[in-house]
Amino acid sequence: MGAPQTADTNYYTTLLALTASQYREQLQDNVFNNNAALLLLKEKSMVSAQVTGEMLQVPILIGKNETVKSYSMYDTFDVTPQKGVVNAYVKMANYGGFITISDDELDTNSGKEKIVNVLTTKIMQCEESILAEINDNIYKDGTGNSAKNILGLAAMCEASATPGAYMGVTNAINWVNKYETCTAAQVISGLTDLYFKCTDGREAPDIILANTNFVTAYETANRATSGVSISYPNAKLADAGFISLNFKGIPMVLDKSLDDNDSGGAGKAFMLNSRFLGLPLKEVGIGDFVKSGNQFAKTAGMSYRLQLLTDKRKRQGVIVLS
Repeated sequence: MGAPQTADTNYYTTLLALTASQYREQLQDNVFNNNAALLLLKEKSMVSAQVTGEMLQVPILIGKNETVKSYSMYDTFDVTPQKGVVNAYVKMANYGGFITISDDELDTNSGKEKIVNVLTTKIMQCEESILAEINDNIYKDGTGNSAKNILGLAAMCEASATPGAYMGVTNAINWVNKYETCTAAQVISGLTDLYFKCTDGREAPDIILANTNFVTAYETANRATSGVSISYPNAKLADAGFISLNFKGIPMVLDKSLDDNDSGGAGKAFMLNSRFLGLPLKEVGIGDFVKSGNQFAKTAGMSYRLQLLTDKRKRQGVIVLS
């Protein structure tokens, strides 16, 4: 074999370790900045979850405290334990891949800069592939790959008038998400109806994630109303390279990953309240490069552990164009 195996093995091992270590520091930012939904969640989400073994424990509200009332003097109160708060449990989702660089590649690209360039390209390739998978899965229902995928928005915001269980919890009144359907011509009134379904006082949606057909319908409806082309960029998203419009001051972000995950095909958007969303990110990393057991090469694993969840599902909604 070439120089990596005979001349200076320690040098190459150290160089691979340093390159991976330097890139490792970027990974957590990259997972968010690659996706509009994750970028907004990073900035706004407030829900935390407690890790209990392999599970995330999430306290959720599905009812009110029935002991609350007005009173005077020595009025008595009902002290019956209340059942409006329950714990939901969900597993973290693991995503990963392996980076391999052969001894021949190290030999052919001798010299520090060439090796760093080759290795960085391979790391980026693995990272982009993992992020593309997460970006795709965030709009699905979590049942893919034997239910190992992230519990995505299709599970949280079921496109049905009678949504089922989410995170193992079923409640027909205080837990199910909101749902709206309309034609493309009715998109503004449909969004308005969904907005008020998801709103209670100051608890109002602040994120809309939409596919191409939905954004096209919304822009067409606005143009027909105003008579001019519209452009309502959200500064935070525009700086990050994402296309967005506004509805009632809420950024409406175009995410083409939702194009591939809209089974109806006519148009779909999720209207979310980030106050009740959480995105626990427990682990992001690249392992050390080690010699492969059956190849003349060195390999390192890259992994992400995260999950998407809500503790107030009834404040989240979905709208589908019919």
